[in-house]
Amino acid sequence: MTFAAATGVVLYVVAMAVVFGGTAALSFATAPTTFRTLPAVDAGRVFGKVLRVFDAMGWVASMVAIVGAVVAMAVEFTAPGIALLTLAATIHVTFVLLRRSVAPKMAALKPPETADEERRWDPAARARFDALHRLYVRLYTSNLFLSLAGLVLSVLQPR
Repeated sequence: MTFAAATGVVLYVVAMAVVFGGTAALSFATAPTTFRTLPAVDAGRVFGKVLRVFDAMGWVASMVAIVGAVVAMAVEFTAPGIALLTLAATIHVTFVLLRRSVAPKMAALKPPETADEERRWDPAARARFDALHRLYVRLYTSNLFLSLAGLVLSVLQPR
């Protein structure tokens, strides 16, 4: 394995570990703890800020994974290398979709910031917000499994 290929694999693995680990931590620790500990309105505000930061981190990490996959294939194009690149690109597109489409639509529905606003929140807006939230969760779930697949494939790839 060349130095460039080894460097590309290391970049890829570190970036995918950030996506996988961050997504798992948000999904299985941060979100449940935040929403169990704080009132729903406060939890939504706090977790929303955490999610915006992680979305940016995931966007950068997925770009690094794409670069790593390309660098790893600098000498030779392989089917596993193309698969790694495809996984990273799919994750990146998902983060772009989340940041540019889903999150702004959720914010435009103006989720309540106080308990009083929550009681008066338009049921149609709540239903649309909940549907977008379910989409957000599904996209995060796909990134969790795609990044895990990328990590496994990068380890199993013949050298």
